[in-house]
Amino acid sequence: MAGLVCGLFILDCVETATGRPVPLFRLGVVVAGIVAILNLVFHVSEIVSFPIALLLGWKFEDFLLRYSAAKAIRELKAKADVEGLLKQ
Repeated sequence: MAGLVCGLFILDCVETATGRPVPLFRLGVVVAGIVAILNLVFHVSEIVSFPIALLLGWKFEDFLLRYSAAKAIRELKAKADVEGLLKQ
């Protein structure tokens, strides 16, 4: 329980510092998975595993945002190329 409180505090600090809301369900699933792996495989305590899981989950969210942005840019470039060919 103490790890959960610590994790929520870190999450609030990160949201405040970056000004970006966190999709809690997706982040929660990633964090729960990382905590389970750390507890079962590496025998890390809950208090330590929640902050580690939040940091890794936050990096995962950054990766997903960058991937979505790159995909949208590729789609826009493809659309611009098609429109350029149609104008010729």
